[in-house]
Amino acid sequence: MMLSRPIPTRFFGPLLGLIVFASAPVQSQQQSLKTFESQQYRFTVQYPADWRIEGPKRFVIYNFPQSRAVRGLVIPPGGAGIYVLVPPELTRGRAEPANLNDWVTLGSEHKKINGRRTLRLDRSRRIIAVVETTSSCCGALPPDLEMIEWFFEVDGRMFLAGVEYSGNVDVASLRDTLEHIVASVSVTRE
Repeated sequence: MMLSRPIPTRFFGPLLGLIVFASAPVQSQQQSLKTFESQQYRFTVQYPADWRIEGPKRFVIYNFPQSRAVRGLVIPPGGAGIYVLVPPELTRGRAEPANLNDWVTLGSEHKKINGRRTLRLDRSRRIIAVVETTSSCCGALPPDLEMIEWFFEVDGRMFLAGVEYSGNVDVASLRDTLEHIVASVSVTRE
């Protein structure tokens, strides 16, 4: 799996939503995988077996044990979490996005965007076009929360996968984990 050279695009508005995570070291991708299945939104995703999943209905994973979890709006330094969302989880009664640009707009409502680019995730059987945004949040509540979010489509379905972290983390390893997760997303049929 390899990302091709980024194609720069223009700046886009702030992102929506905040998911809270806490501290622990990032783990290597050389490990076994588990599979999450959303029966409600009909997709599966594979993730590192040493990451902890939040619950049975929503794909949110953490790189730390439950005993290190912190309640509130701050991720302690070194903390990270990864999530995969679909439009109904963010629309809250509004119309769902008609295309990927609308999806980025919806997901970009309430965050300070630091950058945006287009990537191509090149897999052996498929190529996934990704719009990546990087952002930060909550400067009034140190430490700042940094985010990398990937907006993409698989089999005509839109997804948002993101990693949120704070402090000194191995960002390259987090990006690699995000890439593996996005590449594993599969739409299930009823």
